[in-house]
Amino acid sequence: MHTISTYINKIHKKIKLNPTYEAHNSTAFLDLTITRRHAKLEVDIYRKPTTTDTTINFLSNHPIEQKMAAFRFHITRMHFLLLNPDKKQTEWEIIQSIAKNNNFPQHLLLKLNQQILHKVNNKKLARMTKKSGQHLPSTAQ
Repeated sequence: MHTISTYINKIHKKIKLNPTYEAHNSTAFLDLTITRRHAKLEVDIYRKPTTTDTTINFLSNHPIEQKMAAFRFHITRMHFLLLNPDKKQTEWEIIQSIAKNNNFPQHLLLKLNQQILHKVNNKKLARMTKKSGQHLPSTAQ
């Protein structure tokens, strides 16, 4: 690994590769923590210790879509990652805490969660039917 990072660091003097090594069967990669457990990998959401979890305050004078953007990202990530139920619940509690700290109404957060969950479930259903070769009944008339 050392020779690879040395080689890559020589390519451009202003770009430096700082590899992260596994410790305790776990490593942080982008915004994930990847943990090796027996013969499988588990993922969790990684937040740097310096993360403030600050979003646009709901009481600010910004368009609603801008205020919701961070929560849309967090909720979508929570549903699309293969998190175990405990980690998913922990992530949902963190998202709710971030919302509360930024004056985001709980009912809007729940509505956004339901909308995203509906999209996620529709995509999963579409993938499953595509794999099996079945066709969904058309709802368009």
